[in-house]
Amino acid sequence: MAAAAAALLLLPPFPPNLSRPPRAPPVTMLRNIDACEALIFTRDAALDASGALRRGAARLFADARAQSTLLAVLEPPDRPVPDDSPLRRLLGAAPLLRLSSSAVHTSELTALRRQLNVEAPEGFGGSDGFGRAPGMAYGREPLAARCVVLVTTLQETAAARGAGMRAVALPREEGGCVDEELDGVADACLDTLGEEAEVCALRVDDLSTPGAFWLNPPLPRDLDGMAVDPETGLSSSAGGRGAADLEAVLRDVEPRRGEAGRAVSAAEAVDLCRRGGGTLLDVRQPAEYRLDGHVEGSANIAAYSWEHGFYLPSPSFAAQVADEYSTEAPLVLVCADGSLSKGAAAVLESAAFTEVRYLEGGLRAWEADAEDDVGVPPLVVDEDGQAGLTGAWV
Repeated sequence: MAAAAAALLLLPPFPPNLSRPPRAPPVTMLRNIDACEALIFTRDAALDASGALRRGAARLFADARAQSTLLAVLEPPDRPVPDDSPLRRLLGAAPLLRLSSSAVHTSELTALRRQLNVEAPEGFGGSDGFGRAPGMAYGREPLAARCVVLVTTLQETAAARGAGMRAVALPREEGGCVDEELDGVADACLDTLGEEAEVCALRVDDLSTPGAFWLNPPLPRDLDGMAVDPETGLSSSAGGRGAADLEAVLRDVEPRRGEAGRAVSAAEAVDLCRRGGGTLLDVRQPAEYRLDGHVEGSANIAAYSWEHGFYLPSPSFAAQVADEYSTEAPLVLVCADGSLSKGAAAVLESAAFTEVRYLEGGLRAWEADAEDDVGVPPLVVDEDGQAGLTGAWV
């Protein structure tokens, strides 16, 4: 046994495996790049205050032509592009769209798109061919679908989004900063177009992005993310019940602002409801309305849904309100702090409601006023509620 054990101990170890582990074949990442098909400049995005070209504008024009990207410039009637401007020479045969007013409208950008003919449209993004199949294979019309507008104002941004185009914001003046109101609204904010040698120079390739990042084609939306009609720029959020009534109203009545969307105090809201036949409309979720406190006698139609940690606008909010109230009915929208009701008032205003107000400061301000003003009733809470707005989401 000892000899056998010794023999076992003297056995040589297994020879090492000198061969390298097999390697997997290299993987080619198919990154679906959707090219920018049209680049549209507003006047102030192309020219500075003196009428000279902005820094980097000539370079970006040349880059767009090299990439076969269509070009266009928007010209307001009160500030036309001078005949001797170098911008006209850069444009060549590209369209210089004369606007109907100083501000561009969604319908004008939609009309401009019809002039931008793409000779060989590419396929849209997705797993079907990774954008390599010809666009005609998908029934694509030969119009520029992926359009980017260089903007300097919120109104221009809203028009671009309404037409289903992307908005890239620039400072109003060279060397300045992008308006704060554009932050988070425009698809991108840049300090300058930049010259060729600068790292921050904007190039057409920077506007061509993977299909998973920018929707292709982008859907017409307003600043709140609600669907709009690209032909008119009017909100098309009304759906389901009441949609036909709203369409009839919009067909015959031009929406006007009037006092719609005006902020009122708790005392003013009480007076409007008691003497003017107004209605308090709580736009929070039903659970918030029931559990966090509400004004007795107020109605509840949710203007938003709570998903994945965000408030998302309800596409049927305007239609639901139209189902219950006429477009001339005086409404005071309320939420916890006034932020949601202000946005909801804008939605109703765009759907032709003419007597919409919102409670400034929301129910938090209402609670504070109720302590000092006997004319402002206190909030009521359901039996299983939290006895106040302590647990309110907003």
